[in-house]
Amino acid sequence: MSAPPPPVCDLALRLGAREDAAPTLASFSQRGRMRQDADSRWITFRARQVTSVQLCEFTWRAAMGPLGMVRVHDALEGASGRLRARLFGLVPLASAAGPQATRGQAMRYLAELPWCPDAILHNRSIRWEVAASNHMIASVELGMITAAVDLHLDAEGRIAAISAPDRPRSIGKGFVDTPWWGRFADFRETDGRIIPFSGEVGWEIGGEKVTVWQGELTEWLPIDW
Repeated sequence: MSAPPPPVCDLALRLGAREDAAPTLASFSQRGRMRQDADSRWITFRARQVTSVQLCEFTWRAAMGPLGMVRVHDALEGASGRLRARLFGLVPLASAAGPQATRGQAMRYLAELPWCPDAILHNRSIRWEVAASNHMIASVELGMITAAVDLHLDAEGRIAAISAPDRPRSIGKGFVDTPWWGRFADFRETDGRIIPFSGEVGWEIGGEKVTVWQGELTEWLPIDW
């Protein structure tokens, strides 16, 4: 596929993406808290994520709750998204797979491009639309599945917010497309990249914004494999 349009290339380079000798992966550690919805209690977590620069793939492994008793594995690999949660890593608690899970994980990959700026330049499976000087739309096709996320830039030209009108939200045994939003902050120069070290994500339900994830990075590293 062709290179991103010039404003997108400018964004990537402004955030520190390498034109040559780009890393294969971005790896980062997180800590924070999350919940299912406004009526759920917050649960603390610590997690490690590895994100591909050239492919729409990531894997996120988290230990949640007291003593990290709940282990969660979120992934988008080989054009397939999934989620698994197990008690002490053994007893199944929840799982999700299939087209809606894949579309949700693909939207997550696009929304997390601020944590992998090299992918903005080097992941050629991402299609770009420049809606305005401070608004870009990233999309990807995985087989019959299309995922798209709006990226909103701040006055410094950094990706400070994301949104989408239709990310699949898990409800019971199914999914419901729901408006989705996120914000990034605490930008720091790390290994030559401008990386946000804090963020929050939520749903818009009944006209109300409900925050369901808040976290911060404790480490960020580029990896060459």
